[in-house]
Amino acid sequence: MTANMLFLKTTSPVLSDARVRQALIKATDVPALTDQVGYSVLPVREPLLKGQIGYNPAYQQFGFNLTEAGALLDQAGWVVTPNEQYRKKDGIELSLKLSYENSPEFSRIMNLMQKQWADLGVNLVIDAVQDSKDSVKLVYNHEYDVLLYGINIGPDPDVYAYWHSSQFDKNSPIRLNLSEYKSAVADLALEAGRTRTDPTVRAARYKPFLEVWQRDVPAIGLYQPRYLYVSNQQIYGLNEKTLNTPSDRFNDAYLWMINTERTKK
Repeated sequence: MTANMLFLKTTSPVLSDARVRQALIKATDVPALTDQVGYSVLPVREPLLKGQIGYNPAYQQFGFNLTEAGALLDQAGWVVTPNEQYRKKDGIELSLKLSYENSPEFSRIMNLMQKQWADLGVNLVIDAVQDSKDSVKLVYNHEYDVLLYGINIGPDPDVYAYWHSSQFDKNSPIRLNLSEYKSAVADLALEAGRTRTDPTVRAARYKPFLEVWQRDVPAIGLYQPRYLYVSNQQIYGLNEKTLNTPSDRFNDAYLWMINTERTKK
């Protein structure tokens, strides 16, 4: 299961302040962004996906509220300056670099998001990476303030690789903690959750992680993408299902049929 999210690099000078991250999520009208995708999608509202062990709707990310977003930036010292489009703090403009691998789908989302954040007084500088090799380098080196990216969570809700503080160290082979998120509470919860097999116990262990993730806003959940099957004739037995990896689309291929006929029992 892929989750497309906006990863906020918490070690960036501007985004190190949780109030700024909270303001950004409150300035993001996620349903309006996902309307730009062009097809029906499932929302991503927290680090665990609906239907997974530990998912808890009580810890969904903050909703859209531009007034509250502005108040949070005021508290953080990023204020509206007369005759200026973007907020400033100590004479420095509130500007963030957002990177993503270029695609028509992501580009439509980014065009609207740039406007949404501009309404808050944030200058969002968009960097659309054209080459897949450059994209790999970008993701590994964390060369961004904000990253639009899709992560594969899979059927098991072990998201240790994406949110544990050890996973953004430069010595880590994959560096999938794309937000460079560090939280002692989250670390302990993630460590405890992955060592339990009982679903009820495991869900309880993940609860502190969900709570602190909601408050700290290391990322903004967007949507789960869908994949379209195209065939030149009707195929029986080809049904909609959840894909955890691209190859999963062939899991029930032995049930597919293109011809049927009535038979006597």
